[in-house]
Amino acid sequence: MGARWWGWNNGISGDFPHDVVGPICPNLRTLTFSSIRFVCCSLRKILAKMPNLQTLTFEHCTVDAWSDLLKALEPLKLLQNLTLWMTGATAKTYSDFNDLTNLTHLKIYLCGMPPALLATLLKRCANLRELNLPGMDYDLDDETVRVIGQELPLLNRLRVKRGRLSEAAERFIRENCGSLHVLDTTKK
Repeated sequence: MGARWWGWNNGISGDFPHDVVGPICPNLRTLTFSSIRFVCCSLRKILAKMPNLQTLTFEHCTVDAWSDLLKALEPLKLLQNLTLWMTGATAKTYSDFNDLTNLTHLKIYLCGMPPALLATLLKRCANLRELNLPGMDYDLDDETVRVIGQELPLLNRLRVKRGRLSEAAERFIRENCGSLHVLDTTKK
């Protein structure tokens, strides 16, 4: 069972206000949000009523702060697949958030996520099996490379496109991530 929510970028109907109630969908497994601006804690309130989500996608969405999005994921104990596609935060700061222990697939594309947050997010995903970074806004920093190489023991597929992984970083990951079967660093 899946659902898709669309918003519009006119500043009114595309916003989810902080006092939103949202539908109660305890059996929903797949959800895609598209072109929505989540205000304050609205996302947390919406997702709290969907405890069985396994696949969650954000396309062209905005949150006030990365913490709003990441903390909203905490109650989703069955979440396995997360896609952040051209989704960003107004404020680049973030606060601590809990582990996403069941997350096995993560895809991030042009989200403007600060490098330190990306490294922290990956540390919180110890069971990650597939990491797909088809379009990053920056080269992967040393801490992110270290986390990928040493703190993701189940990672078997890594895709980093558009030349965002140096040769030294690629070598480090290959040497240190024993479970890695596929490393795709296509420069396109």
